[in-house]
Amino acid sequence: MKKKISKYGLVLIGLLILIALSNYETKAQSEFVIVANADVPLESIDKNTLKRVYNGFTTQWKNSTKIKPCYIQIKNEAFWKYIGTTNANFQKFWTKRVFSGNGVSPVEHKSSADLIKYVNEIPGAIGVLSAEDQKLIGPNSKILSLAN
Repeated sequence: MKKKISKYGLVLIGLLILIALSNYETKAQSEFVIVANADVPLESIDKNTLKRVYNGFTTQWKNSTKIKPCYIQIKNEAFWKYIGTTNANFQKFWTKRVFSGNGVSPVEHKSSADLIKYVNEIPGAIGVLSAEDQKLIGPNSKILSLAN
């Protein structure tokens, strides 16, 4: 005889899945921070907007400043997971877009210090840092909180 799962059982399973996913996102968010030039008109940014910015589909902030995304290739695996890709897939995506004339890839930096310098100096810049490097941010940049 087969046992059916009650609707309460299904609700419980759904809640457990949601809890597991939210714990993953909280862990990921504690491993990286999003840093932006002080002129960026946001105090927080959501996952969908980050995906759109780093994939080149959102190219201007609300104040019409051009978005200048940047990153450090060798770090931030938690960030790539957070936005639903891998560093390798991100590189492939941008290689295809650049060679087809459909965009300019985000700027890659070799160090956190270089990324911070770029974000401080370039209006509209946004970057991804490991959480431990957030102490390096300068006077012309800010950390954006991650919205759900």
